[in-house]
Amino acid sequence: MTVADMPLKHFLRLFGAETPLQVVALGDTMHPSSGYVEEEILGEVTAVSQLLAHPYDFAGLVFFEALVPQVRITYQQQHYQLAGPTKPLARLVQRMSELNSEAAEPQFIVVSTY
Repeated sequence: MTVADMPLKHFLRLFGAETPLQVVALGDTMHPSSGYVEEEILGEVTAVSQLLAHPYDFAGLVFFEALVPQVRITYQQQHYQLAGPTKPLARLVQRMSELNSEAAEPQFIVVSTY
């Protein structure tokens, strides 16, 4: 499944705060003090809530790869790719619908499914 571009922290609202998170790779080009940064900037992030609480906003995100239970997240070329079994992906589509219904405009746009 492919989801349209949005800020990383906004995207991660799809998952519960205590959802385990394993960041495999990260690339960001706009860090104010370092320019380009990689996943090491996150330290020991092991849950969605820890990444959401991180002081940096990842405004220059160019690549992100992470694992949450049963789902691999890859961000590249200004899209999020979600891969995993059908049931967890269907739950994420339902969660996107719920979050979209709470907003004035759709926040999560599914570009394609496979």
